[in-house]
Amino acid sequence: MYDGRVLNVPLILETAQYIQKGADTFLFQEYRVIALFVLILGLLIFCLVEETFGHCWVTVSYFLGALTSLVAGFVGMRVAVFSNYRCAYKCQTSMSAGF
Repeated sequence: MYDGRVLNVPLILETAQYIQKGADTFLFQEYRVIALFVLILGLLIFCLVEETFGHCWVTVSYFLGALTSLVAGFVGMRVAVFSNYRCAYKCQTSMSAGF
């Protein structure tokens, strides 16, 4: 139950910005490594799998799949961070409101 304490919304928002910045930093560092891996593997796929030069559908599909996966990870991290501090805000009034 809410005990009458004043909610410190500016502190929650400041903390949320730090968490968001940390999550973004993590993702972009991870994406640098993944980009190198995807590029090398894409070149291997192009050289070893494609039957004729100029027909690169497998390689294009691989790159589109990798890009889609990266976008899904980015959106998922944004939603997770937003939900996390929203839940923390609600839990200040009551645990049941947060969950």
